[in-house]
Amino acid sequence: MRRTVFFDEDDATDSFFMVVDGKPEHLFDPNAPPDIVATQGTVEEWTVQNRTQEVHEFHFHQLHFLVESENNFEVNGSPQSPIEIGQYLDMIHVPYWDGNPNHPFPSVTLRIDFRGNDVGDFVFHCHILEHEDGGMMNIVRVVDPNGVARAQQSERPSASSLKERSSHHQVPR
Repeated sequence: MRRTVFFDEDDATDSFFMVVDGKPEHLFDPNAPPDIVATQGTVEEWTVQNRTQEVHEFHFHQLHFLVESENNFEVNGSPQSPIEIGQYLDMIHVPYWDGNPNHPFPSVTLRIDFRGNDVGDFVFHCHILEHEDGGMMNIVRVVDPNGVARAQQSERPSASSLKERSSHHQVPR
């Protein structure tokens, strides 16, 4: 399975989005159904694009991902970080798009392994606290091969508990 997710912003409303390609753009709502449902036992390739003119940090809870490539960094004025290729990470820098409509969006290609024991709802988001708190977050639900997510709705984190947990992730300014 191949998926594209991307960072987007609405400067007029100061809103931040973590969008799944093909789904409507929306602010994070912890009570909304997940935009992605993945099946335990699979491996997926995700392309994470930055469609904004500022840097974002893609972070995935519960699982690590394999960094396969960094794409279109130089054409947008940012150097690649070749040391990250082939590494297992839970967060990766995705540089800004330079705003030139002739330039492709910078992106990273990641391989996410859902073959482990983790089943339930997990978030992925920008790891910059202001962006995360502003709605740049989304949910992936991992179901077992029979389509069952063992995590019950009551086990799903509330928005306030996510903010509380994320406060320890704050990036120094």
